[in-house]
Amino acid sequence: MLDFAMDGIDAAIDAVRRVVRPVNNKRIGENAAAALEPIAEDARRLVPVESGDLRDTIRVSLEFADGGFTDGSMVVVGPLAAGDARHVFYAHFLEFGTITMRARPFLGPAIAKHQELVFDVLGERIGRDMIGAI
Repeated sequence: MLDFAMDGIDAAIDAVRRVVRPVNNKRIGENAAAALEPIAEDARRLVPVESGDLRDTIRVSLEFADGGFTDGSMVVVGPLAAGDARHVFYAHFLEFGTITMRARPFLGPAIAKHQELVFDVLGERIGRDMIGAI
């Protein structure tokens, strides 16, 4: 028969709870919003501009394009409703093209360019939150 005993398990569990507590959906959403801003900046630079209306609606937000809000655990980047800017319905036509118009993507290339940076920044910020809780 093998006897086995461990001391300090309760203290270890408490330490893990303290570290994980600051990493909640709302805090991840706040960190993600900051991490996604380079994508929005690049998309604004890449988007074809005629009136500038579409470019002016590209942003990072907790608000969906239809004006509804996320629960804080999701962050949206792209053309979003801003005041009277809902008339920029054509964003997806530019991004993906139509049967009569070639695509002129702006959001996809911005995401591809900054994908690693987003994960690096998000990981760093969440790690900082966790270390701060220790």
